[in-house]
Amino acid sequence: MLSKRLKLVRQKRKMTQEELARTLGTTKGSISNYENGRSSPSVEVLVNIANILNSSTDYLLGRTLESSDFLREKLKDAQENNTHFIEVSGLNQEDIEFLKNQIEFLRKKNLNKN
Repeated sequence: MLSKRLKLVRQKRKMTQEELARTLGTTKGSISNYENGRSSPSVEVLVNIANILNSSTDYLLGRTLESSDFLREKLKDAQENNTHFIEVSGLNQEDIEFLKNQIEFLRKKNLNKN
């Protein structure tokens, strides 16, 4: 998965293997080996690659389906449409449902005002 996604993201950024290698401080051959699955970068190098390509290590490793670009685009759309995301980690499903119901109540209340 890493080899395919690394190449995909690099090309999407319109970077050559040479440019990525130079920025990373390695050789074009190393980048080629990563992209062809002949070798894998160390954790430190993988983190640097993700930073350079403005991606995430999870995406490059195939642990998420969406790239950082996709998530950034969703956040941009949300901001433009006055949509908000709420951090719900640490809440159980019952608490999350309660919040959803409260939001829906406020939405209806505001619609009735107008």
